[in-house]
Amino acid sequence: MRKINIKKTDALMDFLRYKRELKKQLAKMTDAQYVANPIGFEVYGYIDKMLDHYNDKEMKLILKNQDALMRAFCV
Repeated sequence: MRKINIKKTDALMDFLRYKRELKKQLAKMTDAQYVANPIGFEVYGYIDKMLDHYNDKEMKLILKNQDALMRAFCV
């Protein structure tokens, strides 16, 4: 039986929660509002945290399938 790496799982869930909230915020903004007050640059911190726990192949899969992961984990 494989052990669950809690830090790895936490990093993934934090990223998915952040992306979910960001999508909600962006959906409510007009282009003009975004240009006046851009949001979303914090994503690099979440990705950096994930890079501590995931290899390149895993990161590519996560980023490619992030919407499906959000649905699967109900985040």
